[in-house]
Amino acid sequence: MRVLAEVLFARIAGRDLRFQVARLDLERSRRDPDTAVREFADARVGEPDALRVVHSTSWRYERGRIVLSYLVYSDRLAPPGRSRRARLDALPSPEEPAREARDRDRAVASHALRHLAFLIAQDPDEYRAKLSSETRRALRSLVPAAAGRVRHGDPDAD
Repeated sequence: MRVLAEVLFARIAGRDLRFQVARLDLERSRRDPDTAVREFADARVGEPDALRVVHSTSWRYERGRIVLSYLVYSDRLAPPGRSRRARLDALPSPEEPAREARDRDRAVASHALRHLAFLIAQDPDEYRAKLSSETRRALRSLVPAAAGRVRHGDPDAD
């Protein structure tokens, strides 16, 4: 079975989420997915960052493959290329799965940030040094979400 990592590079800027989504085919990788995604993030951004959070947030079955979603978050993140923008107060809720392909990245981004909010609520000391007080405050405004399977309105999903 094919396995794909969907890697969300993200940072909060004011009231907005700025993000990019990249995909990494794990089928030929000899590394565990966590290590492969960390190495991919370091290579894409250009250097390791001790303040970067890299965390698996969800998975789904889609078109004959397993898709593992990862969040790569840093307040200092500036990945190359054009970033998308979404208002934090307009992110879709975890109960509203994406119905169209163009909405999927926003839904994945929303779930990933909500999962980061969950992690911070569970262990605030772990993230205090990595995330600014503004970021932690913005994340507290979101409904937290646990990691796990995410379903989208894709007819080929199951």
